[in-house]
Amino acid sequence: MFYGIDGNELVAWSLPRALLRRVSAVASRGVKSMIRFRKVACVDDVPEGRGVALEIEGKRIALFNIEGQFFAVEATCSQHGAPLNKGVIYEGTLCCPWHGVAFDVARGVCMAFPTERSAARYDVKVEEGDILLAL
Repeated sequence: MFYGIDGNELVAWSLPRALLRRVSAVASRGVKSMIRFRKVACVDDVPEGRGVALEIEGKRIALFNIEGQFFAVEATCSQHGAPLNKGVIYEGTLCCPWHGVAFDVARGVCMAFPTERSAARYDVKVEEGDILLAL
């Protein structure tokens, strides 16, 4: 059974299994190809326990090295507009440089308001010493 939405209704129909596999394969390739990773820095550019500010395609992004893992979020605090790249890393979280509230940079969430997304988060991967950011 294959499900979809037609207007405001949920509809179901049956497709031959081979055709359904082909549709699924094409759809999954399309989603993967939409994510672009771009080199933004080298591992050596971001010392452990620190953050750096980046501007990429008009977006201000803060990139952090926390215990050897790299994280990227919007560069400004949603509460007061502080430059998050200047925040202090303490016990694996980022503390806002202006008002000290902790941010979980892995999730892009201000710990004072954990149910609200506080900063856009970007996927990061490291390949051969290069830091790549999903845009």
